[in-house]
Amino acid sequence: MLMDDAHVFGPEFHVLTFHEAISAKPEPLLTDYQVVVIGVTDREAKAWAERATLVRIPARRGSNLARRGSPDPVETPDRRPPLHAAQDSQTQRGDLRSDHCAGSGDARTAQGFTTDARTLAAQIGLAKAMQKYDLRKLITFHSSVAKAARFVDATRRDSLPGVIPHLTRSARPSGKLWTKHISGHTPVGQRATLLKGLGHLPEDTRGILSNCACLGEGVDVPVLDGVAFIDPKRSMVDIIQAVGRVIRKAAGKPLGTIVIPVFIDESED
Repeated sequence: MLMDDAHVFGPEFHVLTFHEAISAKPEPLLTDYQVVVIGVTDREAKAWAERATLVRIPARRGSNLARRGSPDPVETPDRRPPLHAAQDSQTQRGDLRSDHCAGSGDARTAQGFTTDARTLAAQIGLAKAMQKYDLRKLITFHSSVAKAARFVDATRRDSLPGVIPHLTRSARPSGKLWTKHISGHTPVGQRATLLKGLGHLPEDTRGILSNCACLGEGVDVPVLDGVAFIDPKRSMVDIIQAVGRVIRKAAGKPLGTIVIPVFIDESED
């Protein structure tokens, strides 16, 4: 419900913009922030995929990959053990059966989900941002519960924990990685435990908490280094709520970071 109807809610008493809150003197009311857009091309995604034997990139007619004769997309092999033993990821079956956000567009088989170039590009882009800007506590936002769950599922080679070990040292974040997923199916007590866990990570550990929509508003989220929009968001309210998570003040936090991984199809202008 909008509250801009003066006949119902009365006139505005005071207006304080984000810019004014960040620039307030002598003490800012909010932390300044930066938007980091990490581009990953289809050529780069294909190279990583072939190196790690993770996926084969779907080829569209007229694309660079199609002209090079790239095969059709195939299922990611899940028979190999997880590559990152430090991971601790939770994926509930109920999460994969239910979708609290519109349009998951995922195809599930007995072997697992297929992985496309855009998902792989998002994983590579986020890992690069974590390494370059030393991000240690993040929340990722996805377009479906299923996508959010598998993004951090350490038992899958096509998840972020499965991809990171294959990145070069310059693109790979250091330390251990703690990954969890929250959805509307997560019990209240467990949700509180996961949020607390993200806020109290060991010094040598980076944490990622994935979700579709349940961490946007009305939830007590601990101090964050950044948020990442893995899938496009079109709701201005959702975007503002998510950004609000990372601009909260905290001791020793000079800047909040908003990460937007972008897949670049080199065949398109």
